Amino acid sequence: MKEITLHVAYMPLQHTNKELREEFDKMLDRFDLRGRVGCISTDNARENIAMMRRYSQDIDNSWSFDYAVRCMNHSHQLCIKEMLLTQECVHLVQKAIRQAGIINLGGGGRKTAFAKCCHDAGLDDATIARVNVTRWHSQYNILRDILPVPPELEGVWREVLDRFNRIYTKEEGLAALVWSDEEWARVRQLRKVLQTFKDVMIDGEHSKEPGLNLVLSYYELLMSHCEGPLIPDWLKEGAKACQVRLAEFYDHTSDLYYAATSLGPRLKMTPFSDDAGV
Repeated sequence: MKEITLHVAYMPLQHTNKELREEFDKMLDRFDLRGRVGCISTDNARENIAMMRRYSQDIDNSWSFDYAVRCMNHSHQLCIKEMLLTQECVHLVQKAIRQAGIINLGGGGRKTAFAKCCHDAGLDDATIARVNVTRWHSQYNILRDILPVPPELEGVWREVLDRFNRIYTKEEGLAALVWSDEEWARVRQLRKVLQTFKDVMIDGEHSKEPGLNLVLSYYELLMSHCEGPLIPDWLKEGAKACQVRLAEFYDHTSDLYYAATSLGPRLKMTPFSDDAGV
């Protein structure tokens, strides 16, 4: 499979489905591609979906909306967002962001001081990533960095954070950075749950196969994960919301996905065997 960039458009107007369709038309005509479109892949933005529906209905009757492919990573983003928007997850992520701010917002000098605190305690130098609150994997990274040590070193790590917070945090804000045993336990649990989503994303990005071959198996794996043994009681409501959203995207798949799955060299019809129960 080869990838070739044919057209990059500057669109100063609003990205409505009408504007998107007109720009797509120009590209089809310029490269004589009408009637030759196999599938179209976009994210899940409303105007993109509307553009593809209008395209299938009004412009090129040889192409069906069934061949619209939704970006897997963007779909994951929307599903995991359902989990991370629950009250318990918001609390943990926001607290981790506050902690990162104490270390990162003071410039290089504060980072150097934090590294020295870690070194004096016998820990490897640690850094805490800046977070993009709109991206789930950025929130995963900050949960990873906020507790980077194995369980046997957790007590030492917590002492370092506490000492650093007392130096660089005003007294009235210090209480917000006191981590309870339960909160640290939940950080580890949430990070472990999100790790499976991270593994799926990395597997898809590094796969030498066309991603379409793997979409169905990824959805099935993640839906099962959302009700599996790694989900603690406090996270079950959020995991259920994530699972429901995953099922919605799974239901949006068409025969195109099933054909790609059955022909995929990794799976070789496995999902459709009698043993798979499908």
